[in-house]
Amino acid sequence: MLGQTVPGRYVVELAGDPAAIATAKQGSRFAAREAGFAARRAALRRSQTDARTRIGQLGGTVLASMDTVVNALIVSIPDARAAELSKVPGVVRVHTVHRVRPLLNHALPVHKVPDAWSTLPLGRDSAGAGIKIGMIDTGIDVNNAAFSDPLPPVDGFPQVLANGDLQFTNAKIIVAKNYTPLFPDGGDPDANDRDGHGTGTSMAAAGGTVTSPYGAITGLRPRPTWAITRFWMRTAAPRT
Repeated sequence: MLGQTVPGRYVVELAGDPAAIATAKQGSRFAAREAGFAARRAALRRSQTDARTRIGQLGGTVLASMDTVVNALIVSIPDARAAELSKVPGVVRVHTVHRVRPLLNHALPVHKVPDAWSTLPLGRDSAGAGIKIGMIDTGIDVNNAAFSDPLPPVDGFPQVLANGDLQFTNAKIIVAKNYTPLFPDGGDPDANDRDGHGTGTSMAAAGGTVTSPYGAITGLRPRPTWAITRFWMRTAAPRT
């Protein structure tokens, strides 16, 4: 990943615990479910008012406020005046902002994965053969080309919790189980990936070769039998 400093953009960290830490200190294991959590967040935002005003007096603009896992403001201000932010009462630290771009097509050589593949009988095509990979994440996009290997069926699969989720399985994604209805808010209606994070991490673990804007990318074990708890996925016949 590459990091480039963003001109005129800073994260101003403020004194005082963010809402999640303050709630956890009172013994709550699940801060966001605590009855007074929303009120705690609102109170923290009110406590940021003075800092907002003083930052404006310095010629800065508060772009966003953070209150849950960090007590901070995202500020736009001319770089020449950035040092003055640390003098605002209540400011603990001023962080520069970096723009980060992932270069996933570099990951395998960096970790010497092709060297490991070269030691296998069939090279990359046997990487992960017979392995099931289980992941708890936002799911997998069943239409993503990285998960389209034409593999033979596996006894006992596909598996789902609701018949409607069979549409999110294929020869490689062999289980699509949506556990989010257990959440207090009812969760998602099915096992589809609405976020993209699960598809990304699944690609890194076991995706087949696909073309990206940065070049060809391949998962670490493109030929495993693989599974995900919201989605189970597999990519090869078991070892004999």
